[in-house]
Amino acid sequence: MKIELSVFLTVIFSVLITILVVIELLEERRKTAIKKDTHLKKEKCSVCTSLYFISSGLKYWRCPFCNSLNK
Repeated sequence: MKIELSVFLTVIFSVLITILVVIELLEERRKTAIKKDTHLKKEKCSVCTSLYFISSGLKYWRCPFCNSLNK
């Protein structure tokens, strides 16, 4: 049984592209799961007393309302 070269290459490339898309989808799902684990804490700006939710890993943050640097 002979297989034409173009059919063979089409099947190989299709399988390769499908595998790459599945790997990319799984990687993106993993990144999304990591982002969901971010814990937020409530902080009050020391200048304008506005309340904001910021990432708990930040030591310094800038108030979006008055643009002051807070600790």
